[in-house]
Parts: sequence; structure tokens; C-alpha cells
Amino acid sequence: MSGAAGSGTSGGGMTSGAGMGGMSIVGAGGMSLAGSGGADAGGTNTGGTNAGGAPGTGVPSTSMFKLQSAATWRGNATAAYSIIHDDVCDDSAVGVFSSAQPMLKAHGLSAGFGVIVGECDKTASNDMGDIDANTGNKKWDEVISLAADGNDIFSHSWDHPCIDGFVKGTKTIAQNPFAGDSCGVPSTVTGDGLTVYKDTTAEQHEIGDAATTLKAKLLPTVPEFSNDFFIFPYDYCNVSAIAFLKSLGYLGARCGIPADTSMVPVSPNNFADGFNVFYDVFGPAYSHYVIDIASAKRGGGCTPIVQYCNATYASGAGDPGCKATAAKPDDAGCCPATSADPTSCINYVNNQYVDDTIAAGGWGIREFHGFHPLDDDGGFETISPADYGTHLDYVKAKRDAGSLWVSGPSPVLRYRFARDACALPTVTAGNTLHFPAPSANCSKYKTILSYLVETTDATDPVLVSVKQGGKSLPVKKLGVGHYVVDADPTLGDAVLSL
Repeated sequence: MSGAAGSGTSGGGMTSGAGMGGMSIVGAGGMSLAGSGGADAGGTNTGGTNAGGAPGTGVPSTSMFKLQSAATWRGNATAAYSIIHDDVCDDSAVGVFSSAQPMLKAHGLSAGFGVIVGECDKTASNDMGDIDANTGNKKWDEVISLAADGNDIFSHSWDHPCIDGFVKGTKTIAQNPFAGDSCGVPSTVTGDGLTVYKDTTAEQHEIGDAATTLKAKLLPTVPEFSNDFFIFPYDYCNVSAIAFLKSLGYLGARCGIPADTSMVPVSPNNFADGFNVFYDVFGPAYSHYVIDIASAKRGGGCTPIVQYCNATYASGAGDPGCKATAAKPDDAGCCPATSADPTSCINYVNNQYVDDTIAAGGWGIREFHGFHPLDDDGGFETISPADYGTHLDYVKAKRDAGSLWVSGPSPVLRYRFARDACALPTVTAGNTLHFPAPSANCSKYKTILSYLVETTDATDPVLVSVKQGGKSLPVKKLGVGHYVVDADPTLGDAVLSL
């Protein structure tokens, strides 16, 4: 399978002799890939000579291809980008099924979905919109459908409590002060009625039981599923809980905020700790690109934006969603009009983060929740399908240009650590990436990596393919004689052919 366009015949003439043990394929400029075993049988090569070997002999050359390195990101993309939707299965985020899932699929994109596991066993309620409550189907059906579409599914706890106890300053990311009373009081219940755990008794249920249930539900449909990533409710960390996640084999989690609130929240491409990664919250009220938590350092033309006041209904009295509630008393009357065009502000918040991620060559995580207007009653900072679609258009264009690898957080974490843990292959017989036996760490992070290869004699085949274990894997032509090929370093040799 190749990412480069081209016909079945390479420029300069591609011919083959007889089959097994002696087929010689001559590519553009005379480069040859030969099967194992000796001379061609029943055919004559035309259009060139074998690279590094005698003309027409079909003897493979040991200098046909050479390896440059492992690519920083899958497909040699400049940066990695993950779209995440929180609160899946909660009635405040049902738009992930009716809007996010089909729109991502239509764009050829995948995302990450953080599941409140305890909510998924509840039968769909009448206001779900996309699920018929009369069928009695539980929300697991919808989660399994997300996974079947190739999306990354992970836990957002059992029932979204505040898992408290983090000691501020022990990491390079600070606690999320927006959690406010939800996570900052010594009582067991806040004014919002949210349970606050001050010890480790919740860890087994909120993390362990959730992980066990999630895996049991998804493994029949997604045999390769594993619990790799966790979202802390309210992005509020607990050092004991992080240790518990690690003991269960988790690779990373989302929690806290940058200690330096003026920094762009993009993790570098060589980040060392999967539990200390950066992200940006869409609100837009909570975004790095709108407000600064402490000193108003951040922003850029999008103030004032008011918390919970979705720009879709930020124009004045009578708009939907502007309700004064116990949790949101400042919404009394309605949201004030913004000084900037709401749609322009939303696009800026979403797309500037993409641009900054690409500029940094790192990993950006965009946090979304539900959709306007379906999820406005109880939903956190919802986004309209139209604005979401505009963002997906932008992301797809960057993906298609080779600037972004778009994937859920679990594959990104595996790639980043496998890149270091897995030994590089050697090139044998001129066309085989030979992988050594994988180390324990390489096996732990098992995933497909992308490798940069080039021809050694300035030949430039239009079409190159790679097979590993009988399975074709992606190849993309980068330039004259330069390619990026995918292979799993835990599955043995990968063979390139024309």
C-alpha cells in the first residue's frame, strides 16, 4: 500500500521474470528488488540494471535502501494532535454520538472519548436525541460503536467525583483552580453536591473498577483494547491516584494546568512523563487563548468571553442556554455580548492551538465536551456542530498537508515511548527492515512506528510497498528516493518491494 500516486509500472520500465525464488523487479532508473534465491527464470530484465548487482541477475543488493531514522510522529507528520470529548455517557454530552461521531467519520478523522463508566449502564433517557429510549438499549452500544469506528476510548472515572489530595508544586503542572470549591474544600460534599474524596478509598472504584468494566465491554469488539489513558475529573490530580494508575499499566493521564500559565499548552515531542502532558480546554471561556487564570497574560482578541456562555448564544437576552443556576449564578439574565465576533473567536481558539502545535512540533490535546443546543441543559461549554465542523475542516487540511498526525491520546503515548524503547531495524538484502527481538519495554508500548528510508543510488521508484507478516502497511513518498514506511518493531521483518 502506497501513499504516493502512480501506475503499476515505474518510469523507465518495470518488468518481471518468472516467479518464486527468482523474480526481478526493475524500477525507475534501473533499481531492482529481487526475491531470494539466485537468477531470474524465464525472463529478461529491461530498462536498467540491478542496483549494486550484476545486470539481469536478480541478485539483491545490500545497498538498495538505507534507513535514516524513526520518524518523530506517525507518517512523518510535523506534530501530533488529539481531539478529546469528556463526559461520554453522561446526559450532558450525548451530542458526541449524534454530532461528533458522524462528523469525524465524514472527515476521515478519529478522536478520543473519555467515558464516565458508571453512566454507561443507564438506559438512554428521553432527551438523548440520537438514542431511542424505548428500545431499552444502554449507552454501551454507542460507546462500542465509537470504538468500532477506530476512535480511542478511555476512562474518565466511574461517576466523575473530585479525586482530591494532590500536593501543589510536586509536579511541573499545577492544580486546576477552576475546579474551585468542587475540589478545594475539606468537606466530603461541596455546595454543588459533588463528592470530594480526601483519601485513597475511591481509587479502586473510580479507577480500578472503571478500568475493569471498560475493558470487559470493549475487548469483544476491539481485541487490542487496553487501558492506556485516564482523564481526571475536573482535571484535578491526585499523586496517589497517579501511582495507582501506573500500577495498573496506564501510560498517561490528563490533569492539572501548566505552572507557567503564559506558556502555550503543547507537550514537546520528547516529553518524558505521560502523566504530565498539556492540553487546551474549549469553552471558549477556559481556553489558554481567552483568559489567564491569575494575571491575564494570555488571550488575543477574544475577551470578554464569559464562562458557560457559548458564543452561539452570547448576543443577549432570550438566547437559549443562558440560565441562572446554583452552579452558574453569574448567568442570571443572560450572557453579555462579546467585543469580538463570537464565531471568529471560537475559530481562533480552536485553530490557533493547531497552528501553535505544528509550530512547536509537539503534541496538542484539544478538550471538548458536548454540543449546542442538544447538551446545553447541564452541558459544559458546548460547541455547535457548525463550529465543530469548521474546526474539523481545518484539522483535516493540516493532516492532508502532512503537518498533523491526528489520533487519540493512547496511540500517541504508545508511539512516543516506543520510539525510544524499540531498537532501530537494520537493512538486509537491500530491501528488508530486520528488527531484533523486542525488549520488554518495546513490547509494552507495542505499536506501529514510521521509518524514514531512502534509496542508495539516487533511483526514484514511483511506487514502493511494504509487507510485514503478510499484511500491507502504509508507505508515503516524501521526495526523490525518500519514503516513510510503517512497521511494527515487535512483529519481525518488513519487506519493501516495487
